[in-house]
Amino acid sequence: MKMPPWAASAAIGFALLASACAPTSQFVVRDEALSKSVKKIAVFPFQMANARSPEFPDERYPKLAKWSMTNKFMVEARSALSGRYQIIPLQTVLEELQKIGFTEGFDPEKSIWKQMGVLLPGMTTPQAIEMGKKLGADAIIIGAVSINQAKPPFAISLRMLDCKTGKVILGVSSQSGGGMSFSPWNAPIKMVVSRLAKEAP
Repeated sequence: MKMPPWAASAAIGFALLASACAPTSQFVVRDEALSKSVKKIAVFPFQMANARSPEFPDERYPKLAKWSMTNKFMVEARSALSGRYQIIPLQTVLEELQKIGFTEGFDPEKSIWKQMGVLLPGMTTPQAIEMGKKLGADAIIIGAVSINQAKPPFAISLRMLDCKTGKVILGVSSQSGGGMSFSPWNAPIKMVVSRLAKEAP
């Protein structure tokens, strides 16, 4: 049965819209042997990539609570990665951070270029790795998210680090397409979790 012209135009329009909204992603494995040895992971609260601050609510999205993106990642990860990793509850990580006073964002007195990977005030990546060891993790995941008015409206970038050597095991990132979305973070977060589930050695 031949499709009427208006239906064909509508189908093309929907396809183009879906393509515009589709997220893009990258996945890189740095150490396959270490990746295969990881059984237990600790996910640290994500940071805002476009500000020296932790992942706080964005005024454009008043319904988002603190750590919303981290929590959304954890929900997806528990569903998709439970057969691959034992994931330490985020609340356990937050409680350990609070015990030593690390509760907010980047230390403004420290150079972001000298301390790439600073997580919470004054906490460097080596300190986060030590905390991962304390929690019994084989590896930690640290990440950053950005919510922009420009394109892409949302992006997420994660690294998995080995707790014994401090080496980067793998990295994965995703960003939303340029189409309109009231929740541009959903597809990229699902994408990074999906790639971890399917492609991590």
